[in-house]
Amino acid sequence: MLKDKEKTLKIIQKLSEIQGPLPFSLKTRAWLNESDKAEQIDFITKASKYCNKISIHGRTLKQLYTWEADRNFISEIKKTIETNWDSECKIIWNGWITSYDDAENKLSEFNLDGIMIGQAAIWNPRIFTPHEPNHSEKLETVLKHLDYSIACDQRFDEKIANKSWEITIQDLNIPLERLETRVKENKNKSDLQPHTIVEFRKFLFQYVKWIPWSKEWKQQVLTCKDYQELKNQIISFFEWK
Repeated sequence: MLKDKEKTLKIIQKLSEIQGPLPFSLKTRAWLNESDKAEQIDFITKASKYCNKISIHGRTLKQLYTWEADRNFISEIKKTIETNWDSECKIIWNGWITSYDDAENKLSEFNLDGIMIGQAAIWNPRIFTPHEPNHSEKLETVLKHLDYSIACDQRFDEKIANKSWEITIQDLNIPLERLETRVKENKNKSDLQPHTIVEFRKFLFQYVKWIPWSKEWKQQVLTCKDYQELKNQIISFFEWK
C-alpha cells in the first residue's frame, strides 16, 4: 500500500463512504524515502478529502526512528490542505516530540490541530504535563510499572486457566491496591513471571533513554530473567545517577 498510491486512495475513499457519518482517520508517514516526499504530499492532500483526521509521522520508512521528524514536510501538508483543498481534515503531528513544551511549540509554530505521542511517553511518562521528572521519580515509575506488568499477566493467566476467554473492562480496571497485593504475595519467588520480565526489558530501555551510560547499562540487564535481580539492577542504576 505504501507503493501503490492510486489503489490506496481508492481504498480510503471506499472506506470513508462505508463509515457514513462516523469519523474516519488515517495514519501515515513521509513515505518510503526522501525522494518520495513530493508524491506523498500530493497523496495526503488528496486523501484529506475523505478523512476527518490524518496523523503524519514525519520520518520516511527508511529512517524509521532515527533522525528528527521533518517539520517542513508536515507544515507543507497543512498549508496545502488549507490553501488549495476544500477539506476540514485535521492534521496531527507524530514523531520526535520530546517534551510538553516541544509539543506546544510545534502546535503553535505550524498551526497544527493536534499532537500524537508514542514512545516518548515511556521514557518520560509526564510528557503530557509541564513537569520534568527527576531520577527519583523515574525510578518510582519504573518499579511501579514492573510490578503492574507482572500483576496484569497473572490476572490474564487466571482467566485462561478458568477457561474464561472474554476480557471485560472490569477485568482490566483492577484496583491498584489489588495489583500491589498480587505482586507482593509473589515477590520472593525467583520464577515470578519470567516471560513478563523478558518482555518488560524491551520497554525498560525506553525509560532510561537519553540518560548517560544507559547504553552500557543495558548490556547488564539483557540476561535478567529474575524479578529481584532486575529490580536490583534498576535501583542501582537510578541511585547511582
